[in-house]
Amino acid sequence: MYHLYSEHELLLALKHGDDRAFAEVYERYWEPLFKQALSMTHDEDMAKDIVQDSFVCLWEKISHTEITKSLRSYLFIAVRSRVLNQFAHGKVQAKYLESLASYLTEGENQTDLPLQEKVLQEQIDRQIASLPERMRTIFEMSRKEYMSYKEIADELYLSDKTVKKQISRALKILRVKLDFLLSLTIVLFFF
Repeated sequence: MYHLYSEHELLLALKHGDDRAFAEVYERYWEPLFKQALSMTHDEDMAKDIVQDSFVCLWEKISHTEITKSLRSYLFIAVRSRVLNQFAHGKVQAKYLESLASYLTEGENQTDLPLQEKVLQEQIDRQIASLPERMRTIFEMSRKEYMSYKEIADELYLSDKTVKKQISRALKILRVKLDFLLSLTIVLFFF
C-alpha cells in the first residue's frame, strides 16, 4: 500500500510517526543515497554509515523538521552534508595530528614521550579489550596477527562477509571511543 503513496503522503505519514511509511522511504531512497555517498567517499562502509545516519536523523527529527522541498531533495542534501562533515572532521584531525607530530619532533618535552606513548597505548588496548568477545578476537587476529579476512574466516569457521562486518563494527566503535581520547591527548600534549 505505501509503495503507492506520493512523496507528500509519505512525508505526512512520517510526521505522524508511521514506521511503515518510514520503511517505504528507506526502501525507495536507500540505494540512490548510497550511490551518491559512495561516489563522494569512494568508501563503501563510510557511505553505508552516512546513509544510515541520515535515515536515523530523519526518523528522530521528522516530527519537528520543516521540509520545504521534496523529501528526496532533503535526504540527498542531508547525505551530502554528512559526507562533507566527515571530510572536514578528517581534515581537522589530520591537521591536529600533523601539529602534534611537529611538536613532538621539535618540542622540548621529549623526556615524557615514552611515558605518554605508553599511557596512550594502554588506553587503546583497554578500548579494544572492551569490545564484545567475538568482535575483539576477530579484530585482534586482523590487526595484531595480520591475518586476512579469509584466513580469519577459515580459522573461526565464519564467512568472509561476517569477518569484514565484525571488523568494520569494531573500527566504528573504536573510532568513536578513541576520537575523544585523541582530542584529550592533544589538549594534554599542548598544555
